[in-house]
Amino acid sequence: MNAAYAQPSLMSRISTALYLHPKLLLLLLLAPPLLWLGVIYLGSLFALLLQSFFYIDEFSGNIVREFSLATYEQLFTRANADIFIRTALMAAAVTVSAALIAFPTAYYMVRYASMRMKAALDVDPSRELVGECEQEPVGPMAMIGMGCRNDERIRMTGPCDLDERGA
Repeated sequence: MNAAYAQPSLMSRISTALYLHPKLLLLLLLAPPLLWLGVIYLGSLFALLLQSFFYIDEFSGNIVREFSLATYEQLFTRANADIFIRTALMAAAVTVSAALIAFPTAYYMVRYASMRMKAALDVDPSRELVGECEQEPVGPMAMIGMGCRNDERIRMTGPCDLDERGA
């Protein structure tokens, strides 16, 4: 018996072709972001680099579109060196002061803070805000799935250390 088969639709043929050729699918998925990166982002950076070789006429204030290293020569003046040094010193001071404040505070919070305080400060994101494992979920957020064995459900009750549950 010779049955007449309907021709597959265009979407079905495209889907089959992409399924049979996964590298084509990968190319089609990666092409738009790579084009954006290459054309828009890197093109803009290249245009900015080209513009840096132009210079400003000191008398008129207009941009002179001739190749010159005058802009780069101005970078190494005393005023720009002072700005660079002040910026670097400010960045170093902020980094050191943040470390002097953050490390002792973090040490205290990890070593001596109560579990409730740790949960409020979100000290250790690997610790879950869960109670004991049970068979029935309670509420929409009950299915977290971390820390319980054998696909048991988790009931949200509060901060809990894995060692306290015996896990």
